[in-house]
Parts: sequence; C-alpha cells; structure tokens
Amino acid sequence: MRLERLTLSGFKSFADTTEVRFDAPINGIVGPNGCGKSNVVDALKWVLGERSAKSLRGGSMLDVIFAGAHARSPSDLAKVELVFSNPIVGRDQNGQPQRELPIDTEEVSIGRALDRDNNSRYSINGAKAKAKDIREILYGTGMGKGGYAMIEQGQVAAMLQAKPEERRKILEEAAGISGFRDRRQESSRSLERSESKLEVFRASLASTERRLKTIRNQAERAREYQVLECERVDLQRHLLTETFLRLESELNEAIQRRREAAADGAVWLAALEQAEIDLATKKQGETDAWQQRRKAEQSQSKSEAEHAAAAEALRAAEERYESATKANAEDERELEEIDARESKLKVDRNNNDRLNNKASSELEKARNTLDEAVAARTRTRQMAVNAERQTIRAEEAVTETQQEAERRRSEAAESEARREGTREQEEAANERLQILREQTSAIAQKLESARESFMATERAKVLAEENTSIQASRLASLGEQQSVLASNLSEIRAAEARIQSRLDALVELRQSHEGLAEGVRKVLERPEAHPGLIGVLAELIETDADSADRLELALGEHAQTLVFDSRQAAQQASIRLADAPGRVKIASLEPQGSNPSPRSSGLRPNVLNGIRISGPGAWLTNRILQSTYPALDLQNAKQLSLMHHEARFLLDNGTVLENDGRIVVGRESSAAGTIVRRAEERELQEELDELLVRQLRLNENLAGVQAGEQEARQNLEDANFKERESREALNKIQAQIDRQEADQRRIRTETESAEQTCSSMAARSKQFTMLAEEARERAQVAEDRLGTLRSARDEARALLELHRKDDTAAEKAVDDAHEAHREASTQAEAARRTLAATVRDLDESIKRRQIWVERREKKQAEQKHAEESRNANQDRLNLAENMMEKRRSESAKASQHAEAAVAARQEAESAREIPRNGSIESEKELQHVEGMLARIGLEREHLQESIRAEETFQLEDIAASALEFKPTNSDATDRANREERLEIVRKEIRALGHINLDAIQEEQELDENNEKLIEQVADLESTIVRLTELIERLDTESRTMFGDAFERIRDHFAGDDGMFRQLFGGGSAQLELVPTESGDIDLLESGIEIRATPPGKRPRVLSQLSGGEKTMTAVALVMAIFRSNPSPVCVLDEVDAALDEANVARFCKTIQSFTDRSQFVIITHRKLTMRSCQRLYGVTMQERGVSKLVGVRVDDIQETKQGDVALIETVPTSAAQPV
Repeated sequence: MRLERLTLSGFKSFADTTEVRFDAPINGIVGPNGCGKSNVVDALKWVLGERSAKSLRGGSMLDVIFAGAHARSPSDLAKVELVFSNPIVGRDQNGQPQRELPIDTEEVSIGRALDRDNNSRYSINGAKAKAKDIREILYGTGMGKGGYAMIEQGQVAAMLQAKPEERRKILEEAAGISGFRDRRQESSRSLERSESKLEVFRASLASTERRLKTIRNQAERAREYQVLECERVDLQRHLLTETFLRLESELNEAIQRRREAAADGAVWLAALEQAEIDLATKKQGETDAWQQRRKAEQSQSKSEAEHAAAAEALRAAEERYESATKANAEDERELEEIDARESKLKVDRNNNDRLNNKASSELEKARNTLDEAVAARTRTRQMAVNAERQTIRAEEAVTETQQEAERRRSEAAESEARREGTREQEEAANERLQILREQTSAIAQKLESARESFMATERAKVLAEENTSIQASRLASLGEQQSVLASNLSEIRAAEARIQSRLDALVELRQSHEGLAEGVRKVLERPEAHPGLIGVLAELIETDADSADRLELALGEHAQTLVFDSRQAAQQASIRLADAPGRVKIASLEPQGSNPSPRSSGLRPNVLNGIRISGPGAWLTNRILQSTYPALDLQNAKQLSLMHHEARFLLDNGTVLENDGRIVVGRESSAAGTIVRRAEERELQEELDELLVRQLRLNENLAGVQAGEQEARQNLEDANFKERESREALNKIQAQIDRQEADQRRIRTETESAEQTCSSMAARSKQFTMLAEEARERAQVAEDRLGTLRSARDEARALLELHRKDDTAAEKAVDDAHEAHREASTQAEAARRTLAATVRDLDESIKRRQIWVERREKKQAEQKHAEESRNANQDRLNLAENMMEKRRSESAKASQHAEAAVAARQEAESAREIPRNGSIESEKELQHVEGMLARIGLEREHLQESIRAEETFQLEDIAASALEFKPTNSDATDRANREERLEIVRKEIRALGHINLDAIQEEQELDENNEKLIEQVADLESTIVRLTELIERLDTESRTMFGDAFERIRDHFAGDDGMFRQLFGGGSAQLELVPTESGDIDLLESGIEIRATPPGKRPRVLSQLSGGEKTMTAVALVMAIFRSNPSPVCVLDEVDAALDEANVARFCKTIQSFTDRSQFVIITHRKLTMRSCQRLYGVTMQERGVSKLVGVRVDDIQETKQGDVALIETVPTSAAQPV
C-alpha cells in the first residue's frame, strides 16, 4: 500500500486546489520559513480525523479554512482528500481477492470537508462516512490519531518527555490492538448500559412481585369482606330500628320533665332578684365608707412624708455649706503655687530664644556650601555623558561598516551562484516543453471516454441517496422517542425511590408509636395484655392531607385516646391501668351519653364541617368534637363562650379555647403529627402504586421503540450499503475524470510556464552578472571608510576616561557638604524643640491659673446659696409637724364608720341565701333534664350518622320499619344476640383491615406484567454474559499481541543489532514496562520507559540528552517500530533540525534502508537530506498569504546564514511535478 496523492482546497494557506503526487519512496518538501510546509502535515492529520484545533496550530477548527489574503477573499470550504493504492495481498477460502485495506477497490480515497457553519463531513471513496469508519480501516497501520507514522516539529522531544502511559499508545498502534481497545471500550459501555437496564428491570420485577403479593392478599380479603358485609347490613338494620323506637319514647318523657322544672325555677328566681337588689345597696354603702377611710389614711401618709422630706432637705443644706467653705480655702493655696511657676517659665523662654537664633544662622551657611558642590558635580557628569555618547556612536559606525562590507561580498557570491543556476534551468525548461506537448493530445482522448461513464452512474447514485434519506429520518425519529421514554423512565424511578424512602420512614414512625405518651406506648407494645384493644384514636382516623392538620389541632390531647371495641373491655382496661405510670385516656366504640351541644345562634358550623373522615374512629371523633366550633380570633371565641358555656373553640392559628376558660397554644407533643403522617402515608402509597403502573407501561413502550429502532437501523445499513456501492463506482469514475482534467490543466499550465521560463532565463542571467559587479565595488568602498572610523573611535575613548576621573572628585566634594549640612540641621532642630517646649509649658500655666480663678468664684457663690437654703428648710420643717398631727385625728374617725358598714353588708348576704338555694335546686333539675335531652339528641344524631354511613338503606327506610315493628317478650334477648353477632362480624371485618375492592382486577393485570418482566430480565442476563465473554477474549488477545509486539520492538530498538546502536554507532538503550500502582507488570496497562546511553557517555535520564541525541533516540524508536510493523507512510517534519552533518548522514542512510517497507514524506531545511529524496517539492508564497507548490531541484536550493534554505526559482503548478 502506497500514498498516491494529496489534494488540498481552501485548507489554511492553500487557497487554490493543489494536488501533491507521491510517486517516489522518499519525497521531500522544502521552502522558506512561514511559507506553509507544515500545513501539508496538518492536512494529513486533519483528513485522518484530528479533532484538536490546538494540535493543528489553531484557536478553533474553523481556522483551517483559508481566511483570505491581500487580494483574495476568504474561502467558504476547506477540503482535503488522501488517496492510497490498495493492492491485492492474497485470496480467501472462496478465492475472493483480499486487499491490504478492507475495501475491494484498487484505490481508497479518504476525504474531509469543513464549511463556515462548522459542518464537518468525512468520506471514503466519495461516500459519506464517520471518523470512526476511517479509524477502523486504518487500525494497525500506525496512521491513526496518536500513531507513529507522523512525527511533527517538537514531537521528538515530546515523545521522549511524555509519560510512560502516553508512550504506550504508540506501541499499541504498532501491535495492532488499538482497534481491540476501542471495541473493548464500546463493549464495556454496552455492558454498563445492559447492567443498568437489568437493574431497572430487576427493580421493576421486584416491585411488581411485591405489589402482586400485596394485591393477592387484598383480593382474598375483598372476597371475604363481601360476604361479611351482607350479614352486617341485615343485623344493623334491625338494631337501628329498635334504637329509633326507644329514643322516641325517652324524648317525650324528658320534654315533660323540663316544663315542670322551668316553672319552679321562675318562682325562686324572682325572690333571688329582690335579695340581690338589697345586697347591692348595702355593698355600695360599705364601699363608700372604705373609700373615705382610704382617703384619710392617704392624707396622713402624705403629711408624714412631707415632714421627713423637710428634715432631710435641712440636713443636706448644712452639708453643702460646710463643703463650700473648705473648697474656697484650697483654691486660694493652688493659685499661689501657679503664680510662682509662671515667673520661672518666662525666664527660661528668653534664654532658649537666643540659642535658637544662633543655630539657624549656622544652618544657612551649610546649605549654601552644599548647593555649590552639587552644581559643580552636575557640570562634570554632563561632560562625561556627552563623551560616552560620542564613543558609542563611533563604535556603532565601525560595526555597521564592517557588516555592510561583509553583506556586499555575500551579495556578489550569491549573484554568481544564481547566474549559474539560471543557465541550467533554461536548458531543462526546453526539454520539459517538448514532453508536455506530446502528453496533451493523449489525455484529451481518455477524458471524453470517462465523462460518458460518469453520467450513467450518477443516475443510479441519486436513487440510492433518496432511499438512505428516508431510512435516516425514520431512525432519527425513533431515537428521539427512545430518548424521551428513557428520560421519563428515569424521572419515574427517581420519584419512586423518593416516595418509597418517605413511606418507609412513615411506617417506621407508626410501628414505633413515635409521638405518643409513655403510658400509651407501653400499652400498645403489649396488646395481648389488653383484650378488646383496637388502637390509638389518631391511628383509627382516615382523612385527606388538607384536613389532617386542622383535625389534629382540634383533637389535641384526645388524639392519643386508647380505643376498645366495647364498654366492658374499656372498663376492665381502666382497672388494669389505674396504677400505670402516666395518664391514659380510654374510650370505646359503643354509643353512650354525652354533654349537650350548643345549638344557639351566633355559632358557625362544627369544626368537622367540610372535613371528610372515615375509619373505625370516625364516630368517636364526631362525638369528641361535637361541641368544638371554629372562631375568627381569640376575642371572638371569648364572646361566644359567654353565651355557650359547654362549647370549645378552635382558632385558625391552632389555638384552642376550652369550655373551662383554659387557652391551649401550640401542638400536643404527645401525638403530634400522627394523623398527618397517616394521611401522608395513604396518599404516598396511592402515588407509589400509580408510579409502578406508569413504569410498567413505559418499559413496554421503550421495548417497542427499541425493536423499531433496530429494524430501522438495519434498513438504514442496507440503504447505506447500496448508496456506497453506487458512490464508489461514481467516485472511481469521477476520480479518473479529475485525474485526467488535472493532468490536462497541469500540462497546459506547465507548458505556458516552460515557455515563459525559456524567455526569462537569459535576461535573469545578465541581471545577476551586473548585480555581482556592483556588490564588489560597494564592498571596497566600505573597507576604505572603516579605517577612518576606527581612529575616531579611539580618540572618543580617551576623552571619556578623562571626564570620568573629574566626576569622581566632584562626587566626593558633594558628600562632604552633605555631612556638614546634616550636623547643622541637627543642632538647629534641637534648639527649636527646646524653645517650643518652654513656650508650651508657659501657655498651659496661664490657662490653668484662669481655670482656678473661675473655680474660686463659683465656689463662693455656692457657699452663699447653701446658707440661704438651710434657713428656708428650717421653716418648712416646722409647718409639716403641725399638719401631720391634724391628719392623724381625721383617719381615726373614718375607720369607725367603715366597720359599721361591713356589719350591715353581712346581714344582707345571709338574707339572700334562702332564695338562692331554691333557685340552684331548680337549675340542677333543669340541667339533669337538659342532659337527658342532649343524650337523646346525641344518640339520635349518632343513629342518623350510622344510617347515613350505610349505603344500602336510608333514614326513611328505618322510619317505615319502625311503624311496622311489633315488640315481643323476647326482644331483649334477641337484641343481645344480634348485638353480639354484629360485634363479631364487625371484628372480623376490622381484622381484614383496609379493603381494596379493585384488587381482584389488578391481580390479573399484574400477573401478565410479571411474566413479561421475567422474560426481559432473562434476555438481559444472556446479553451481559455474552459481552463479558467478549471483553475477556479481547483482553486475552490484546495481552498476547502487545507482549509479542513489545518484545520485537525492544529487540529492534535496544538489541545488539538494534536501531539505537546503528544510528549512534554504539552505545546502549533499554525499553522497559513500568509497574502499575499495584507494583505488577500488566500488559494491558503498564507504561513504557526508555533509557539511553550514547557511546562514550555514562547512563543518563532522557532529559539530560542533547537535542540531537533526543532526535536520534526518537528516530531509532520509530524505525524499530517500523521494523516490527511497517506503516505504509511515514511523515517526518523537520526531524533533522537538531542534527549535525554526520548524524544527518546516518539519518538519511537509515531512511533509505526502509524504502522497501514504507514510503517517506520528509519536510526539511537540510541540503544533505534533500539530496537523499528521489522527489522534491517546494512550497513558496509568491502571493502574500497564499501557498503554492512547485517542482524544484536540489541545486536550486541555497542555505541562508541561519542554516535555513530558500528557493532561488519557483515554478508554481496546480499539480506539482518534481524536476
């Protein structure tokens, strides 16, 4: 397999379509720096699938599109095509030919295109393909990404400095296992997806089986419930009819007794009202007498307080007078001391003023001396700077003249060499012109025949493309459906996990009786010790979540009531629990008497209005909350409680006003949240059941979509295969046409270029002769001027040395003046500070004297005021003593009058007790009758609730049955038997628990879904086994192949006859596997370490090698890999840049020894390397920013001073042919 040609169009600097033919074993590409040589290598990398813009020396992938030049507009499309020959290498068992690449065509073209919209397209033989397809056909050739077939600028050092794991990738490509690694990764991803699906289906299966187990039990209980419910309805109807008749009789009797009690109460109430009026009069007289007594006592207390205050004020005035007298004496002594100190400070101020004036005079003299020294130094330094500048200018003039002379001599030699090269090119152009004219006629005949075949194939391709488009659209639609279903399924699984977690937490709280009082919890932990126990009231109520919180607030502490199935069981439990720790409330589900419920106007409906409750505890809850009503706020509740004493009220914020006046704020911690949690648990269970059903349906839909996607994918593959067949045929013909047209254009262009070359070569030869003579004359003039400039330079140096000595002396004078100035400044500053301190002390003394004078005057005024205050307080004390004696006499008289009023009030209270006791007895009788009426009313309401709770009959049916009912002597016995049987039936129904009547139908549906899930789990388990076996086989094969390849490469690289010793002429090298983190050598994971010891040197690490040694080591490794697994093509981009001439010769000799195995494309600046190339191409930029490919000869290349090469003459062609 050989690289035939490379076509670039709009790629980077190659604006025009450029075709490069690689017909020779070693092909060279040369040209000046920056002309676009490395863009050829970038094109090869890009067309083979490179995705990193940084690796292509760009900021983004759009940078590969030609960006425009001075006279060129930007391209809209970058396109590169690579063509390989694909020879037959053998025959298979059926005699079919086997080619080196897995495509049955003589040539294989790989193309890639990118437009400005960032749309990238790959193609193989003209047919649309993916980057993965290109990697697959190139597996094992070393030409894939990260392979060893392309060594770029800087990659030599990177290969040696890379981590061991990164070097391993190169050897994997050589071992041919890179494809295995990709297949293993793809299989691993498939295995992960299958395991994930299996986990989902297993979870669904487990969930379905759990649900099926639950539903089966529910279905069995539902069937048993239907039988028991029929019997319960019949018994309940008969008992309700008897109860209805008994309540009607008791109601009539209670109404009569209430009329009689009301009449007696009215008589006693009139007598009581008259007694209350008399008592009120006596109480008012008593109140007035006590008020008079309190006023007299208050006046007496006030007089005593005024007397005490006057005495205290007199004592304080005397103390202030004595204090002011002492303070005046102390102030006089302080003023005398201040006057003496002020006189001393004035003398010190005059002495310090004289010393400060003397120091200032000395400082001024030192400053003048310093200024004169600085000015002298500045003048000397400026003269030295001017001399130094003159010397530098002289040095620069000498250097420039030397360079000019050397440049003129080089120009003369270069012109001579170009003249000789021009003469040889003229002769070659004449020979090439004759050959091109003969080729033109032959190509025109081949081109016409190829165009006729192209038209017929084009029509077949259009039909294939239409079919492919239809199948691709269907596949995309199914893919979108699958993504949507998978996303929905993932959301449902997340919701199911969240709900199940919360549900488990609620069940755990319910089973552990969380929130209940200790006594209640201990009873529930031992239910066998309490026959007839059903549970806590809060756990026997079912309501919706919106109402649960308000219902729990309304029940309060009643929510933890222990509920028994009968009154007898409740009474027995109360006896057993009498000595138990903590308080426990006990109730039964049997009807019993209750307090009356207020029904007066002004009350809103009961708190249960609008709250739907059910369950065994519903009747008991109605009974407990029958007298509980909602209220707007606490004020409203208090007003209503004054009119309805038996009612309790619930506010919107949860506060409860009890009927005894207590206010309950907040929640009861003992049973907090039980009803809310039960409501939440029931809703979560329903939501979980719904999610399971949705999950099963989504799994079924997903399986259907996946099956449709598989079918569409197969249809698309068939359509793509047919399209590729037609495209391959079309591309083959198009390639022939393109080649003929390109050859035709190339020959036409080369013919015109050759004619122009012949006519211009003679003129260029004459021009080069004139340029050489002119350069020689200019070189001689520069030599003459050089002597004069050297003399001027020596004079400038002498003058510079003289001025530098003067500058040193001036600098010393300035330093001495600075020292004298610093000493004078220090002395002047000390004198100034002393004077300032003396003035400051004097000012402070004057201010202090003024303060003490003001203070003395203030104290004298205070002494006079204190004397006046003492005299006034003595008069006030005498007046207070007289008033106090008068108030004591008035207080004694008021006390005698109050005691007489108390005796009269006690007499009136005794007279009121007789009618009051009579009224109380009448009220008790009336309350007893009202209690009977309330009990009867409650029992009637309970009877109505029981009837409404029944769906099989109504209240009208019970009333009709009562009219036809005929009591007998055995009614009491029959009723007891029926109640006993009804209780047994109820217990059996309660024992069944929650009944789901839809469970029978759901049981059948779940059975069917369970069977489907079992089949899906079995299929996925089988798939996982197959994928696991495939991964193990790939690992085993990869280990074997990599181990064999590593041993071969190590022998070819570091053996006695290895490439390292051949290139270096001796020395030693090692290629080793690096242990993994576990310390073991793993042929699938271990990295590669390289050690090199050039001849005559000690062993060293790779980073210590020189640039040339690194290059030779990397080339030795690449050539060793080529010996083990030759790549069809090897691209070397300026690999020889760091080598000296001797090593370049070894490098070229090594390359030539591999031409029987591989084809080489070498980009170089070294002339020796160019001479080893059988074909040579040049890249130039005759037009700024636009690269052109030309054919060149080795003699057309000259070396620059920096060691680079430059083209003397370029002949651009659309399809370059080397000369």
